[in-house]
Amino acid sequence: MGSECIRCTLPGVHPLAHLDANGVCRPCHHHERWAPTPEQREELVTEMRLLLNSTKGEGSIDAVVAVSGGKDSSWTLYEMARQTPLRLLAVTIDNGFLSNQALDNARRIADIAGARHEIFAPPLNDMRRLFHAAAETELHPETGQGRASSICNACIAVIKLYCLHVAQREGAPLLAWGWSPGQAPLSSALYRPTASMLDIFVSRQREPLEKVFPGGTDWIFEPTFCEDDVTPRFVHPLALWDYDERSIVAQLEELGWQRPQDVDSTSTNCRLNGLGVALHQRRYGYHPYAYELAGLVRTGSMSKRESRQRQLPLELNPDIMQISKELGLSEEIFR
Repeated sequence: MGSECIRCTLPGVHPLAHLDANGVCRPCHHHERWAPTPEQREELVTEMRLLLNSTKGEGSIDAVVAVSGGKDSSWTLYEMARQTPLRLLAVTIDNGFLSNQALDNARRIADIAGARHEIFAPPLNDMRRLFHAAAETELHPETGQGRASSICNACIAVIKLYCLHVAQREGAPLLAWGWSPGQAPLSSALYRPTASMLDIFVSRQREPLEKVFPGGTDWIFEPTFCEDDVTPRFVHPLALWDYDERSIVAQLEELGWQRPQDVDSTSTNCRLNGLGVALHQRRYGYHPYAYELAGLVRTGSMSKRESRQRQLPLELNPDIMQISKELGLSEEIFR
């Protein structure tokens, strides 16, 4: 696999690695310098507990929760319902390639959680057009490339815009995401954006989508906030809760959650993921989840061995080739 950070397995070719002479990456140095002490972490946990137990919206919803039906977002929704009195609205984006099992999982966990559940399905032809473009070219800047595949980033942009739109529509003071500690570190676990920050956030999500749809579409939302508006607070609970992937899956399976069989080994929700991973590895020479996996190693949630195992090159199996065909891609794209 070539050079990697000796502490966290982040590949040396990763754009955010910047390995020093000792083979330690920049994110590890940053973590060493800025990681909270046990006392500071406990303060953050206490702050989040108070936030989740005392926040009330002016309408019927206190928190919007993005739920794909995958393990992390499903567990986030379930635990928020179990641990807090919040009135929850689960939002699922059906991108046309979400596993049917993942959709069933999202419905099941939302029902168990007693949450309202909204499923938004953009036009399938438009989503195919978006994913075709994301497969053929990089729609995001280098920092985005370092955190997910181009296909995944394009989908996440749609999810973020729609969930923020729903939070604004419902007057929900909280918007919760099921990012793992490797995706959203402690520093972003509790984030209160201002109206101007949200304008920048919305602009950044829309920019790559507008490359594909220069004329715009009705389903790509552009929520806007005035300085006097109450802006939703972004919450990443998994950064503060004890995160153990095997335990999470075991708990979910007791609730009837089932791992989809039509996705690749690094996904628990989307049939597109394998294609995105395979293209990213061939285009850049590293796994699109390398940054997340390294983050999990850094926080003690994953071993180096497992991180390396998950970053092995993904073979072009029939499922990946079928998805590629559905998007109208040429086989030349893999060469």
